[in-house]
Amino acid sequence: LASLIIHAYSPNKIRSILKNLNLSYSDTEVAEIQEELYQRSIEFKTQELNKEALCLYIDAYHTKLKEQDSRKVTKAVIHTVIGVDLNGRKVVYGYYEFFGSENKEHWLMILNDLINRGLKKCLLIISDDFSGLSEAISVLLPKTDHQLCFIHMQRNVRKHMGKEDANDFNDTLKSLKLYKDQTKAIDAFVKLCETYKKKYPSFIAHLLNNKERYFAFLKYPQS
Repeated sequence: LASLIIHAYSPNKIRSILKNLNLSYSDTEVAEIQEELYQRSIEFKTQELNKEALCLYIDAYHTKLKEQDSRKVTKAVIHTVIGVDLNGRKVVYGYYEFFGSENKEHWLMILNDLINRGLKKCLLIISDDFSGLSEAISVLLPKTDHQLCFIHMQRNVRKHMGKEDANDFNDTLKSLKLYKDQTKAIDAFVKLCETYKKKYPSFIAHLLNNKERYFAFLKYPQS
């Protein structure tokens, strides 16, 4: 029954499934389990966090959700934050539903929630190039480095470049990740981008604007 509720089956659908399985739950029992699951989710989303994190991974899941106090189902995004502590332990720090376009205010809300729940220091945040996130990090966690996802960059290269150019660009990118010196990696990245600047000026300008964030991880020891 808990699984049916978690997967957002309607009350009528739940009754139908329970009936076919010859399981007898009253409406009151179903409502009690729903409330228990809701309270557990609140406890999870308000639990105290460790003061220090090695890094935070932030990713997005696009779906459709029913807005609170409304029957309307609309497009939404769920941002999940996974933290890795200084002992290498991975924990889900939180998830955040959002309707509309991502912006700085949205990310300020998320980071403020993490800070209010105890997070004080984080070395590195890893994410896609979400609109407004870098600005929010610089305001609330100014000493935290922001690493943009290499996989998403490679996908964007294939999206914005011709097939042959994209393959050549991404092949070179793979070697840049293996550099042990951040400055040398950035210099090589700039040189690579300059090769395609005339052909793809807007896209290359975007890549160059984020060059430090693509190689932030090289500031840290390989281990």
